[in-house]
Amino acid sequence: MYGLAFFVFPQQIAARIGENLGIVENEPLYIKAESLRYLAKHHLFVAEGNVDITYRQSHLTADRVEFNELTGDAIAIGNVRYEEDGEIVAAERTELNFDTEEGEIFQGALAFEGNHYITGYKIEKTGEETYVVYRGSYTACRGDSPAWSFRCTRAKVEQGEYLQAWNAVGYVKGI
Repeated sequence: MYGLAFFVFPQQIAARIGENLGIVENEPLYIKAESLRYLAKHHLFVAEGNVDITYRQSHLTADRVEFNELTGDAIAIGNVRYEEDGEIVAAERTELNFDTEEGEIFQGALAFEGNHYITGYKIEKTGEETYVVYRGSYTACRGDSPAWSFRCTRAKVEQGEYLQAWNAVGYVKGI
């Protein structure tokens, strides 16, 4: 299989990218994909086909990724997996703003350090460590069939602090 590799060195890009994303000079952002386009008029990078993006300790893979260098908005679609600092996001689609650290995860799951797992039809990242989960679940057990879990219609999560859920139901061994 052939792919396209694209290496972005911050000093060669408009200064806004480095300022918005905290990109450090001489630390490359690597983008590999089967197809990569830059739409200058819209300041938009579009990567398609086995997209693999690495920057420092962050790693993103997806079928398609769009990134606007001016706004910091990114959309990843299809088989999305994002890993950073021991946290993992797996989803069908994510929309995230790298400047505000806010966004949405659709049909996804979050795995936090310390064995905390959240799934949801929609998960809103409302701050650096805060989330709102819709039609979701929570467990501290690994695997597809956890020993226990809670399911709810809506939940607020402050990572490492609390989870507040509405219409919550507890399950033990799926019952």
